[in-house]
Amino acid sequence: MRTLKKASCLAALLFVSTPALRADVASGEYTVPFNNALNLWDISGTYRENTDLFDMDYTLNMQPSGKFTGLGTSSYYESGLSLNGDFTVNGGITSAGTLVRVSFVLSMTGTGNYEGNEVIFSAKASEVLEIDTAGQQMVGTTSGGVKVTIPELKRSRSAKIPKSEVVTALPPGMDGSWELTVNLNTNATKYAGTANVELVNGRDLPLVATGSYTPKTDLSKITLKGTDVNKGLALTLNASASAAQMDIKKLTGKLLGQKVNFTEGQ
Repeated sequence: MRTLKKASCLAALLFVSTPALRADVASGEYTVPFNNALNLWDISGTYRENTDLFDMDYTLNMQPSGKFTGLGTSSYYESGLSLNGDFTVNGGITSAGTLVRVSFVLSMTGTGNYEGNEVIFSAKASEVLEIDTAGQQMVGTTSGGVKVTIPELKRSRSAKIPKSEVVTALPPGMDGSWELTVNLNTNATKYAGTANVELVNGRDLPLVATGSYTPKTDLSKITLKGTDVNKGLALTLNASASAAQMDIKKLTGKLLGQKVNFTEGQ
């Protein structure tokens, strides 16, 4: 009977003193993938676009801020008139909810021939596009104006480029998926470390991590910021962590000009 009684007391002691399972202070490296739950788009790449006026080939280079620049060549042919030119691209990408908008201006100059006469021309076109997630393409409109001059005849003619629809495929494999890796060092309840956003096209966006752990809520709050050329990158996340994984409860901020807003379970 004593032995049973002792065992019963021990079992009761163990039952009362065992805490509920909790997360812990985050420490080490954690990687969280985002596939379809929260898209992030990098439109850097090479494009071919055929509009009602010009056929264009160009390359875009996207900055961490969401702004981008580019260079390209253009051509136009019809009976009696041929034009060939170079152009620059300047624009940016923004988002609101699930809508991601790409806006840019093309500034073009070049030379050509009109019925045997040498010509020079300049053109400017604006494009406003939206990313079609399902089709992995950009869809929208383009419009602008063009001026053609025949120096030998001292004649010029200007014309509007009528608004027309544009459908441009995104670079191969760019489906908006990405992953976040956080590497944290812990000093009591304070964090310091690094982080990295890796896009599906292999591009890396490095970040600096700071934060703290609150035992009362059992949550870690971590701030991620870019430095130098990546200053336009910023994220704040609330998460619970264990030795094996990090569960992000909420993630907000801005990456590549796009708003990041993720809540667990959405």
